[in-house]
Amino acid sequence: MSGFWPSSFTTIQDLNGKPIVGAKAYFYAAGTTTPITVYRDYGLTTAHPNPLETDGYGRFPAVFLDEADEFYRVRVTTPGGSILYDSDTLPIIGPTEGGGSPPAPVDPNSLLETGDIKVRYGEGCRFTGIQFELDTITTRANAWIRVAHSECYIEDIFWQSAALGIVVENGGTACRIKDVTGVYGADPGAGSSMIRVLGATGVTIDGVRIPTSSTLAPTAMVHAGGSGASAISGLSVENTSGVGPCLHVHLQASAANISHVIINGVRYNGFAGTAPAQVIKLETASTFSIDGVSISDFQINSHPTAGISLVQASSGVLENVTMSNGVIVGASGNGVEFIRTAGTLGSVRIDGTVDASERATPFSYSGTVSDIQISPQALPNVNSAFSYFFTIADDSVATIDLRRSVFSGAVHLTAGSARHGIFTIRAASTPTVSANRVTDANTVATAAVLTGTTGTDGNLTLGVQSGVLYIENRLGSSQSVSVTVMAA
Repeated sequence: MSGFWPSSFTTIQDLNGKPIVGAKAYFYAAGTTTPITVYRDYGLTTAHPNPLETDGYGRFPAVFLDEADEFYRVRVTTPGGSILYDSDTLPIIGPTEGGGSPPAPVDPNSLLETGDIKVRYGEGCRFTGIQFELDTITTRANAWIRVAHSECYIEDIFWQSAALGIVVENGGTACRIKDVTGVYGADPGAGSSMIRVLGATGVTIDGVRIPTSSTLAPTAMVHAGGSGASAISGLSVENTSGVGPCLHVHLQASAANISHVIINGVRYNGFAGTAPAQVIKLETASTFSIDGVSISDFQINSHPTAGISLVQASSGVLENVTMSNGVIVGASGNGVEFIRTAGTLGSVRIDGTVDASERATPFSYSGTVSDIQISPQALPNVNSAFSYFFTIADDSVATIDLRRSVFSGAVHLTAGSARHGIFTIRAASTPTVSANRVTDANTVATAAVLTGTTGTDGNLTLGVQSGVLYIENRLGSSQSVSVTVMAA
């Protein structure tokens, strides 16, 4: 029997909402990197390639999995190999009987008609299309939904003012929670959360929202760990959005260890005066650890005091954390903060696609940390060398926007196999440029804007003005030109 991959026909998009053509999906046996076979058809007769790529519209095709595999892991990357998400221990859900051909249609008159609770086969159950409302807007202390067994599916849920909306207790292996919305007309109190994960492996959460602006909100949208929790592994939290004054994701290893967590698609757009201290918080206490967290595709506005906090206060470790494809804006406060009072805080990798440069302190440190590696592109006022390659027709010009109104540094300009020059520049409204070394008198530089026919005929000319470089070719034929820019 076969199960249908729920991301079939899904369009994979970049941060600008554009489809990613050639994105790849790798399918593995759960908990491993051993590839499994996935199929084009319900009867499992024709295999897909593995990895599978999106089409010209950025969409994956229909994918069927062999239910005999029970659980699987899927990793989706960009064409260049950057991980978009990596979800593990996902159940393969198929029909309860039959095989080879799709089952016969079900009599709609035999289905539950309320749309509230639908029971399915196996150990779990399904809650879908439920709206919980209170006659009087007060805080509800108990959870609307509480599960303690595996393979529960909770989808399309709405509620008002619940201190605990959904609780997954130990034993809730492979529970899946999707599209949850909460509004708050009363204060749910300290320690409250929309979704609380107290244990289990392979819990996936996709789509948690607080759509209205208010000074009232839970402490966290998703809270994993904390008092009374057991070990948590393989948690995936994706696509949180809201404007309320609450944490979006809080990992709290104070009663048990937390490992192998994916946090993807956090969007915080709250208002001044109602912002949380942090949007994403990882913290340890006592003897417990957090090991292995991937944080990607996040957008955090200027109002929280810090965007992301890593707080190590246990005798254990907080390590193996990666961050990519994120923006934290605002002129005050911290971007990413590292706070250590005990144990080990280290092995953190932040790549060049993370931008917290607007913050007063983009990366803040308190206490001794180790092995924090931040890409130079993510650091303000620190630059690596960047190389550009052009084919410039005769009497034409190429430009490089240095993305600063004032830029000082060095430029190495090369055309063909022998012609090159090294220049010291200051690209500003009052620019300067001087030659350090050139191979011949026809490789020159000027503090001016070039248009393609500005410089002397027969020359290769570098122009400098107001944060822009100009490379003008008047050598009489098309030229392959490379330009290496190094900031001072």
